Amino acid sequence: MTRGRPRKEDPETALNAAMMLFWQKGFKRTTLSDLEQATGLVKPSLYHAFGNKMEIFAKALEHYVETVGRPISRETLRDDIPVDQGIRNFLTTVADRTYDNSTPEGCMTVNTIVESSDSAPELKKLSRKFSQERFNYFRHYLERVEANGLLPDGFDVDSLTSFLEAQFISISVLYKSGIDRENVQRSIDTAIKSLKN
Repeated sequence: MTRGRPRKEDPETALNAAMMLFWQKGFKRTTLSDLEQATGLVKPSLYHAFGNKMEIFAKALEHYVETVGRPISRETLRDDIPVDQGIRNFLTTVADRTYDNSTPEGCMTVNTIVESSDSAPELKKLSRKFSQERFNYFRHYLERVEANGLLPDGFDVDSLTSFLEAQFISISVLYKSGIDRENVQRSIDTAIKSLKN
């Protein structure tokens, strides 16, 4: 009887292992040897399955967005509840995940924004791509909220989209700065109060 392949040679499992590694170490500090060890694939197999290091990182980041980021957004940013409640649910969940010790530090997309500031143009381009996709997602959510008549008086979609993006990014920045979870929640609560004034 033919034996099955080692579990890490399954493309989905290997991609998840690469995602966790890049999430933990970032693009620059992750080597191909690290990727070989994490995925169980030798370099020729890595190249065949995913491409070069930048291509592997791009696929890992997309995998992060699809398996970690988008589910949070879909579960919390609902257009059938008041916008302050939806945004509070979203930011609180993001903070909970950010401070979860069972996963690498921070948000992988925000980590990439920070790392790309002094990195190769390809990494900057990739960072901008995912930042724009997230911004567009926030905007479409708020447009649906507005269509349902649940946008607060005095606010518009453009200003709230920028507000939500800034609050989202600030959570990872506060975490990286050593601010504890309780104080991050205070920051979220203060921000949400501004939606009611």
